[in-house]
Amino acid sequence: QRVVDADTLVCRIAISAMIELNAVHVRLEGINAPELGTPDGTRAKNIMLELAPVDSVILLKHRSLEKFGRFLARAFLPNGTDIGAEMLRRFVQT
Repeated sequence: QRVVDADTLVCRIAISAMIELNAVHVRLEGINAPELGTPDGTRAKNIMLELAPVDSVILLKHRSLEKFGRFLARAFLPNGTDIGAEMLRRFVQT
């Protein structure tokens, strides 16, 4: 649904054909992005915005919730690209 910052997405999660969760905050596992309001935080969010304008991502849940109440998961583009790993690769290259 939207990118919050470089390590948090808000997603609609289809659990089954009849069960859907809306506006679920998902923290990307293994990513600790720079804080928004800093130059690196803005740059990291812009990279995530380039990666995430897709209709769907695939979530692989690791733990139910982390300390801020977000689901902790790995996220993949439909082509199999690990979003967190790709975001890190692009961040380091720029």
